[in-house]
Amino acid sequence: MNATKHKQIDISTDFTGGNLDVLRTNHNRFQVKQQLRDTVGNWFYWAFRVRGAAGETLTFAFEQNYIGYYGPAVSQGLETWDWAGGVSDDRKTFTYTFGENENEVYFAHHMLYHPQRFYDFAAAGTASRYTLCQRKGQ
Repeated sequence: MNATKHKQIDISTDFTGGNLDVLRTNHNRFQVKQQLRDTVGNWFYWAFRVRGAAGETLTFAFEQNYIGYYGPAVSQGLETWDWAGGVSDDRKTFTYTFGENENEVYFAHHMLYHPQRFYDFAAAGTASRYTLCQRKGQ
């Protein structure tokens, strides 16, 4: 788990798909970088959660242009997503103002389809889940 505390603000990646390192902080500006694990070369994907930033305006800056044209995808619970906007012209930085009651917000390069959404969908309908295959020893 990667987590950085800043005041009461917690930036973490301890959820399915979480991927970010906080390199440094300066007041409400966070220099961040996607984690390059299990890959060769550079990779654009990133996702993280912010807790405790209600009412704050924070800026997140990447070293390269890893933010899409519509800004980051943003969600309050990994179910519904919107584009946040607020991206710089060079697509390296975005700024987000948290609502007074936004105590937990997810940000990602793109809208995530979290596994729990599929499990909920399958349980609510007639879909069944089966194991297709397993690695030996599992």
